[in-house]
Amino acid sequence: MHAESIREIKRRQNNEYWRCLLMAIEAADLFTLETAAALESRLDDSSLEIDTRIGLIGYYTFRRYEIPELIQLRASHIKWMVEHRPEHPFMRSNLVSLSPSVDGLNLYVEVGAAWLELLTKADTNCYALFNGARFFFSTQKELSERFLVCGISVTADNAMFKEELEELYKSWFESLPRVTESNQ
Repeated sequence: MHAESIREIKRRQNNEYWRCLLMAIEAADLFTLETAAALESRLDDSSLEIDTRIGLIGYYTFRRYEIPELIQLRASHIKWMVEHRPEHPFMRSNLVSLSPSVDGLNLYVEVGAAWLELLTKADTNCYALFNGARFFFSTQKELSERFLVCGISVTADNAMFKEELEELYKSWFESLPRVTESNQ
């Protein structure tokens, strides 16, 4: 693949990311519980209605603090996206991250296991690896590092992986205790 086509893929990925992010945020304002229930009834595990799932994830993300029952529904759609479309640009969004303390340890582990499954597959798309790294970035930096290092090894155009790895190491360094004269 020559450099021009790589740039074009990145541009399309970026445009799709912003389109989906805006759609998810708008869904949080426009959807109601009734709307979400109607959309849920149309979906099954094989349904490829990505935009519907993204809208539901957006709605559930912003409403899960008010209605805790939505946490499970949100996690199920995120897990479905990991299993069926892990390379999708929306999957690098913070809207698909899970927190063990907010979303529950069991759901975090369940979705995290789906991401880890990708590391065992030889044909995993480099964008899926990048998105997996983003999922673990805040909670398990060692796993984020594994995804990024794997991504660097499978693509010649690895600048985004190197930049993310640099950010990861920077955040690791910043989290270290500071040595001052008073605590030496």
